[in-house]
Amino acid sequence: MPCVIHPEKEIQAICKTCKEPFCEDCVVSVSGDFYCEAHAAELAESSDSHLDMHDKIPNNKYTDAAKKATKIAVGKDTYSKAEGIFNDISSISLESTAEENVARVGSATKKVTHMTTSATIRKGASKVAMVLSAIVIIIALIALISGASFSTTLIVTAILVFLIWRLFNNAAKSLSTKVNNLSDTVIDATTDTISDFVKPDKQD
Repeated sequence: MPCVIHPEKEIQAICKTCKEPFCEDCVVSVSGDFYCEAHAAELAESSDSHLDMHDKIPNNKYTDAAKKATKIAVGKDTYSKAEGIFNDISSISLESTAEENVARVGSATKKVTHMTTSATIRKGASKVAMVLSAIVIIIALIALISGASFSTTLIVTAILVFLIWRLFNNAAKSLSTKVNNLSDTVIDATTDTISDFVKPDKQD
């Protein structure tokens, strides 16, 4: 489904008010919900809050920068799973308490870290498994040329290749879990420290 304003672009979200699809250049996030620019402006104007539109609708340049950085880091396929990250970032608002915003930043940071770590480790493990599989296949071809049984060589090769991929896949999952747990500990400690600092009783 294309954007109603830019048909050549894929949609980023559906406007909550008009239900039309819009691309990332046309959509605006307000407290976790998405609106087209026209209805986002109407929402800001109709609010009784003293905050102006710039304050009420977080500046999308930060969210856009995060989107581009994530797309580059993890690739388009993984990027498509990152909607929750940007919802966390987009929900940051001057209408929320400092502690709530710190928690949202921490949540988004965890998700980005998990995605980039897992994608990087899986990619590295796949490359190593591919090289080892190629070596096994080359050895199998040499064995065939030397007169080895075709069926035996084929079965042994298939088993070795399967074991190699299974081994490295499991190793990648285990390493990803350990790295993500470590990063979560660091992020939690950091957000807790910042939250303590920004609590009302800590402020002047």
